[in-house]
Amino acid sequence: MKTFWSTLAKILFVLVLIQAWFLVEFYQNNQTVTAENIQLEQQLLAANDSLESLNTSLDVANKKIETLEKNSIDGILKDTNKAVINSWEALLNTVEGELKKARKSIDSTIDEIRKELPADGGEFNTDEKETPPEVIKGERT
Repeated sequence: MKTFWSTLAKILFVLVLIQAWFLVEFYQNNQTVTAENIQLEQQLLAANDSLESLNTSLDVANKKIETLEKNSIDGILKDTNKAVINSWEALLNTVEGELKKARKSIDSTIDEIRKELPADGGEFNTDEKETPPEVIKGERT
């Protein structure tokens, strides 16, 4: 029975050694992974800072581009074209209004003339005779 206990003790000792080895190996792997995670977190923070810096630079560049587009010849031409078009539209609206006023005035004048004309469409009875134009000597006729 002594050999059984001694064999069992040896087996248990070997199992404890194997477990200790696994524990040490796990601890070392855990330390390595933790160090790598810390290193990756630092790289991620540096990348985020770099990205924020790039976004800020991009915003500044976009604002400069917008300013250049506004101040460029194309931008000035576009603004000038808009102003010219708006002026023409205002002018056309004014002319249209004046034409409407003139049309109303002409229509009212025509209505007044129609009222003065005889109803039968004949000529006016005026007692005045037409006088022939005077001929001046030396004038060509």
